[in-house]
Amino acid sequence: RLMRKNKKHANNGEMQQLRVWERILEEDEWADLWETLLELPEYSPELLRDKERLRFIVVILYFLGMRIHELATHQWNAFRKIRGAWWFFVKGKGDKLGKVPVNDALLSAVSRFRQHLGLPPFPQVEDDLPLIPSWRSEGGLGVRHINQLLKTLAVSAATKFESQPDKAEKLRKFSAHWLRHLSATMQDQAGVLFKHIQA
Repeated sequence: RLMRKNKKHANNGEMQQLRVWERILEEDEWADLWETLLELPEYSPELLRDKERLRFIVVILYFLGMRIHELATHQWNAFRKIRGAWWFFVKGKGDKLGKVPVNDALLSAVSRFRQHLGLPPFPQVEDDLPLIPSWRSEGGLGVRHINQLLKTLAVSAATKFESQPDKAEKLRKFSAHWLRHLSATMQDQAGVLFKHIQA
């Protein structure tokens, strides 16, 4: 019975791994998604505001590998500078506190978005505003809304793969969690040790 049970768990693990692989964007798919974002219109203050917010959502999910609910619930003071280096402190599963290093590209994106919002370029300890603002309330943008913005972007990106229907269909299934998989994959390809990616 134990052998059969272990075999069943192994098969489930393999299927789960396969599903993860299917949700990792290829280089051309990722480039297409980013290009589609950059091509979004910005001929009015409202459109520019929406575009800058979406750009920051994509960048922060890509560089930090966060879960979408973590993005929706954290505030700017999760960014902390310690001994000359910037970190992002996040409460993950089980309310376990972790910290993720912030590289120069992400720090530049933080500064860009904050200045667009009329805030100082770098977060302070007392900065308790939501990371992703809602234009309709003082609270942050919710998980469902963030995911919908990303899905709409991906559906638009899919139209560029008319000659490759498998890639178009893949992008139409996109969700925010795919950026978490992509983040881990890119870190792995860059030579970051698995134990650090996992942590």
